[in-house]
Amino acid sequence: MGGTFATITVISFALQYGSQLGSSLWLSEWASANDDTDTDNNLSLYLGVYAMLGLLQSFFVLGFVFAILYASIRASAQIHTQMFERILRVPMSFIDTTPLGRILNRFSKDMNTIDERLPNSMRSFANVMGSVVITLITIALMIPIMIAVFIPIAIIYIGVQRLYIPTSRQLKRLESVSRSPIYNQFGETLMGLPSIRAYGKTESFIKYNEA
Repeated sequence: MGGTFATITVISFALQYGSQLGSSLWLSEWASANDDTDTDNNLSLYLGVYAMLGLLQSFFVLGFVFAILYASIRASAQIHTQMFERILRVPMSFIDTTPLGRILNRFSKDMNTIDERLPNSMRSFANVMGSVVITLITIALMIPIMIAVFIPIAIIYIGVQRLYIPTSRQLKRLESVSRSPIYNQFGETLMGLPSIRAYGKTESFIKYNEA
């Protein structure tokens, strides 16, 4: 994403969840003060600070989302431009030995993943991780004994992750490989469309593609 936008993203992310943690702690302090005095003393102070933390959190959320979206769009444009330039300069042996569907798959499905799914996945991952960290910190501050429970849970999650990630990677690779012949068949059908119509094989090709 580039050093500048990576720095902006990390800082916005940290400040966003820092503001969220501050809001939770301030709300807890507010509730404790009301329990001790049974009155709403300094209501303007507590309400003003809580509102300010909420506004800061909204501002940092906006900065975080903007940084991720802008960086992903710029990265996608650079990757597409570099791939296109490489394809224009490849030798004919590469064109002869590489199926057309595999090349189309790189410019269609893979670029769609970079454009749409990857930014959403990054944002969802950051939000989930931030929520988990804030929740753990809040629980540890309120109930320190719960730290002993976090360790075995973390070990279980790490074990599940090590089993899930290789399997998911292989499934994605198989999906990408199986999709390439479809694009190859579609591209060859478009290029040979005049011959198909000339020999009257339109119906048979329609049935073949629908099967």
